[in-house]
Amino acid sequence: TPAERAELRRLYEKATPGEWTIEYPMGDDVHVIVQANKPTYEWVFIAQISPDDPEEHDEGRNIWPAEAHANAAIIGAMRNALPSMIAALKALNAGSGE
Repeated sequence: TPAERAELRRLYEKATPGEWTIEYPMGDDVHVIVQANKPTYEWVFIAQISPDDPEEHDEGRNIWPAEAHANAAIIGAMRNALPSMIAALKALNAGSGE
């Protein structure tokens, strides 16, 4: 709906600007989302996703390393794709008379 698109746009505009990417400044298991194309000294940690210790893993409550990586990847990908997705929804809905 137009209201949902407006809310997505509002959230996008309030979030840290620019394209986001995953970096690993603290090792391969700590996925840090930062602004893309910035030198390391300008990074602002947008989000950090870490897996749980596999030895203490309790099925259904903890995150395995592959899942932590997938979570970080989808957060960055969705953030970067959001403007195009909003535009596509608007165009699709315009064709339906919305």
